[in-house]
Amino acid sequence: MFEVSSGGEFVRMTMESALDTVLLQAQARIGSLMMMDPQAHALRIVAARGFPTEIIEQIKKLALAPGQGIAGHVYQTGKPYYLRDAQSDPLFVPQTLPQRQHFQFLSLPVESVTGTILGVLNIHFPTEKLLNATELEDLRKLANDLILSEMDQQPTLPS
Repeated sequence: MFEVSSGGEFVRMTMESALDTVLLQAQARIGSLMMMDPQAHALRIVAARGFPTEIIEQIKKLALAPGQGIAGHVYQTGKPYYLRDAQSDPLFVPQTLPQRQHFQFLSLPVESVTGTILGVLNIHFPTEKLLNATELEDLRKLANDLILSEMDQQPTLPS
C-alpha cells in the first residue's frame, strides 16, 4: 500500500505530474492530492498546485482524520463530493487559507484496483465553471487512473 513517507522526492514528483494532468483536463488551477498516512492515520497532502507561496508550508502540515471536513468525508465514504456553494454547505470548514469569495470544490476518492480508498484528490474551480455528471465521472476516472499508474511506477523500497 502507498505510504506518504515512502519514496520521498520521487513520490512527490510523480504525484504532482498526475495532479497537473487532472487540473489541465478540469480547466482548474488549484488542487491537491491527499494520501492516507498509515502511521498518523490522517490524510496528508503529497502534491499541491496553485496555492500562494506564503501558504504552502501551512498546507504541507495539514492532516485530516477520516470524516473530518470534505476530504475526510470523501475518504470515509468513498464517494465524490461536489461543493457548489461553500456558504451553504454543511461539510465546508472555513480555513485560514485565502479563498475567493465564491468558488467550487470537487473532492474525489482515489481507489486501489481492489476498491480500497487510498486518498483524495481536491480540485478548486472558479464559479463560472459548472460540471455536469459526465464531466465529473470522466475526471474521477482520469484522476484515479493517473494516480494509480504513477504509484505503480514508484521504485520498490527495501523492507
